[in-house]
Amino acid sequence: MFPAQSIHLKLSEWARKYGDFYSLKMGRDTIIVLSSAKAVKEFLDMRGTSTADRPAAYIPEQVHKGDSLVWGRYGERWKLMRKTVHAILTPASAEETYYIQFAESTQLLYDLLHNPKLHFQHVRRLSASVIFSVLYGKRVPRYESYEATSIFDLLHLEERLFLPGAQLPVDMFPFLKYLPEGPLAPWKKKCKELKEIHQKVFFGSLEQCKSRIDRGESAGCLMEQALERYQKEFGLTWHEIGYIGGTLLEGGVDTSTSILQMLIMILPCYPEVQHKAQEEIDRVVGHDRIPERDDIKNLPYIQAIIKELGRFGPPLPFGVPHAIVRDEEYRGYIVPKGSVVFQNQWGIFHDPETFEDPDQFCPDRYLSTKYGTKPGVDDSFFRDTIIFGSGRRICPGMHIANSSLTINVMNLLWAFAYSKAKDPLTGSEIPIDPTKMSDGIALFPLPFECSIQPRSQKIADLIHKHFIDAIDVFKQYEGALQQEDKEHVAQLRSHLV
Repeated sequence: MFPAQSIHLKLSEWARKYGDFYSLKMGRDTIIVLSSAKAVKEFLDMRGTSTADRPAAYIPEQVHKGDSLVWGRYGERWKLMRKTVHAILTPASAEETYYIQFAESTQLLYDLLHNPKLHFQHVRRLSASVIFSVLYGKRVPRYESYEATSIFDLLHLEERLFLPGAQLPVDMFPFLKYLPEGPLAPWKKKCKELKEIHQKVFFGSLEQCKSRIDRGESAGCLMEQALERYQKEFGLTWHEIGYIGGTLLEGGVDTSTSILQMLIMILPCYPEVQHKAQEEIDRVVGHDRIPERDDIKNLPYIQAIIKELGRFGPPLPFGVPHAIVRDEEYRGYIVPKGSVVFQNQWGIFHDPETFEDPDQFCPDRYLSTKYGTKPGVDDSFFRDTIIFGSGRRICPGMHIANSSLTINVMNLLWAFAYSKAKDPLTGSEIPIDPTKMSDGIALFPLPFECSIQPRSQKIADLIHKHFIDAIDVFKQYEGALQQEDKEHVAQLRSHLV
């Protein structure tokens, strides 16, 4: 039976017992679990066409009607949508996003400087604002903005709907789809709610892009490019274009939020890591300027921290399941057509045979070997992008995600000192358990308290200066702000100068 809770932990426990390639049976369905880089490369990467499908999933299809790039089935329409994504997410377009990513990072620093206790919300705002700006040409100036609250409500609702085992097994027992909306089929009401949020967030944002194009006021964002060129060139429907943007939005927000919240949780728990990283960044950057993107080449330990964050807490710990479109033979076994395949990221990165003390956060492992593996372990099947998926379903926005992570990890380490918060009554440290994570499709730290303080007055002054300097960049993405956000921005800036 497929586990209902802590899926990644149970799949990894079974991998230690049954190996990196094993199967489960759920009714008539065969589930394959891959828990090594070798199995992933050989079964998913090297058989891309055969393993590019998704399992039939009645509940997600009720929401997106098959047009989701993540959950949609493999076919000609999906390939056209994916082709569009590759057309708009070129290396040149990724490069153009640097300025808004850097500007948003300065607001993250400013927000943490002035209200560090709300670090969870500040990271969420950053992630939402970067992706909304890049995709739709509109930023999110505060966490209370409709776009920020809606995208996280949307992600939370999808977790409850799409997580394996979260709802009645409609795919195994099709008669369940005929149950009336109510206590026996609560998912029907949730599907309606989710579709309404999709309509407002995905298609409302797309409509704003279309209106700007019609007025001759294009902002140059990615979804404007999709509308202006590729909708006609590839014959895409409005619904398909809407879900191209929506899929990229969800993926971008999930990944960056998870990893940056993980960083802020880890640093108070591993002070020796923080000390070593800040010693390195002080040597290269100092306190007289903010880090620049080219600095990362001279910061090998911080590069190692970024890699270790992805290993220690992979944002999608058991991936999004693949399905195979024809019988495949692997290691002497026949894997039948239609089998569901999980890429068990947690099992790969927390395998004690591959990684020394895998449940400890240790960036130094990446200074010893390229992929952080134990010396002597065959790492020829690993790749830096494995946390972004495999085969033809690998995340197309990974270059933008890596750029954003690099900017923000450098800035957060340069700017602040992180320590455990203290109980105001007893003065004792409030513990943080870095193993406590959300239990769902995506992995997030559970809320925690910590102390975040600027490392020097000079750094605090530079944060203030760069936030003011970023206003001209922000204004390019503020034409479609709601009235409450406009008033918030005006009030904030009136106190800056």
